[in-house]
Amino acid sequence: MDDSTPPADWPRPGSDPAGTSATEPASLTPKPAPTDRQLWVAGPAGPAPVPPPPAWSPGLPDQSGQFGPPVLGSPPPPWLPPPAAAAPLRSLGLTAQILLGVTLLVTIWYLVAAFGQIELLQRMANDFDSVTFAEADRSDQRMLVATLFYDGCLIATGVVFIVWFYRMRKNAGIWSPPTQRRSLGWSIWGWVCPVVNFWFPYQIAQDGMAAARPYGGKPNDGLAVLRAWWVLWVVQVALALVERVQTRQAVTVEQLLTSARTDLVGTVVAVAAGVLAILVVRKITVLQDRRLDWERSGGLAAPIVGPGFAH
Repeated sequence: MDDSTPPADWPRPGSDPAGTSATEPASLTPKPAPTDRQLWVAGPAGPAPVPPPPAWSPGLPDQSGQFGPPVLGSPPPPWLPPPAAAAPLRSLGLTAQILLGVTLLVTIWYLVAAFGQIELLQRMANDFDSVTFAEADRSDQRMLVATLFYDGCLIATGVVFIVWFYRMRKNAGIWSPPTQRRSLGWSIWGWVCPVVNFWFPYQIAQDGMAAARPYGGKPNDGLAVLRAWWVLWVVQVALALVERVQTRQAVTVEQLLTSARTDLVGTVVAVAAGVLAILVVRKITVLQDRRLDWERSGGLAAPIVGPGFAH
């Protein structure tokens, strides 16, 4: 007889070998070990019980910031917004360059009017009666018209330039957040807040230029133009403040002549700063658009040169 076949007189599995289904009373006497016949009747042992799953087990986020699949019965993982994407600067940068060029032409016109005013004040300082009222009135009218055009162009150009500057800083923050020394809000407030406006915008522009370079780019590309532009910008702002104080305190022709000369020097510096500003806008726009095109063509993220990429 085969070993796996039980004897004929053994009961079937699951039946009551004693012939009764009554439950025996509990006894303190230890029971003997079950025999092979009893184990056959009882049948094979079932699987071990599985503990219930925890109420909440979302796991840890992976490298992309997404959570793993939640456990059955747990609440869904928190919603994460899609990553921000960099925006192209080509159209906005071109508009800023055009307005800077128009402002540059108006500044040259203002410079010609300032030369005429200085010549008139010089004549008045040498001989006050040599200048007629009509000549003085025409000089004032020329300066007034040139100043109105200059201020209007400066406001329009400043608005577009700050919008371009804000988007440039936003792109840099997307590509290389750790290397940005100033927050996004300072790309606007850094131009109008006193004292900090002498170096915050320069740092933001430098960080934006660095973040636009993929790994292996020239570290000093465009940095010399950026530094030269910022030096001239600071000098122009300082001269404008000095000229404003001199004009308020001027009561004589000689003092008016000194104020006009300071304004003339500041205007010459503004012309040079305007030329460099066009080059800076063009350079940063080209760098960031190339970086954006490089990413869209399948380029992978690469190490970025930090804010101290050249000293």
